[in-house]
Amino acid sequence: MIVNCLEFRRALGADPNHISAEAQAHRAECPTCEKYAQEMLRLNGLIKRALEVPVPLGQPLQMPVRIQPRWYAIAASILVALSVTIGALWFVGYPRESLASDVVKHMAHEPHAMTLSQARVSAELLDGALKAKGLRLSQPMDDVSYLQSCFIRGRFVPHLVVQTERGPVTVLLLTSERVEQTERFDEQQYHGVLMPASWGSVAVVATDAAVIDAVAEKARTVVRE
Repeated sequence: MIVNCLEFRRALGADPNHISAEAQAHRAECPTCEKYAQEMLRLNGLIKRALEVPVPLGQPLQMPVRIQPRWYAIAASILVALSVTIGALWFVGYPRESLASDVVKHMAHEPHAMTLSQARVSAELLDGALKAKGLRLSQPMDDVSYLQSCFIRGRFVPHLVVQTERGPVTVLLLTSERVEQTERFDEQQYHGVLMPASWGSVAVVATDAAVIDAVAEKARTVVRE
């Protein structure tokens, strides 16, 4: 069953023309993945046409074997160029919504994470996830109940849920996004803040506005490069 954008894109990459009903349902509900699917299908069409290079008229029916690989080399070169172009268009060509809006939209993909829980992520698992992004902890975080690597704005980022006395709080460590100053936002049922950090920025989201500042300050202080 497709439950998030990453799984949808994996399914699409396996066979863009034949995806499951669950994937189709996700695509219908997620504008970002709908754009991604359209570009993938467009790219497939361009690749198909590139590989169907016609043989020039007037050539003998039996062409020398040594010439044939040239057509595959040309098609391969076109394929590489198209892949780079489409990738660039996808990541920087489209107007992007605000970072705050993208963060709040992501919350809808993992509603189960924002629940009260007695579970805790082990220090080894948390350290490993941060190390993969070039980060480390200057002191333990023993109140993390959820850890996932999530796809936001074309990058995988650590998604943590911290348990507080006033409920769960989402923390996103955005190593590829930078904000100049602290930005507060209120969207849907969520309150949030974006704070600059030496390694990028931290986004903190909760249903209770009273807890976000303390969690955000702790995250950007404890998480180091």
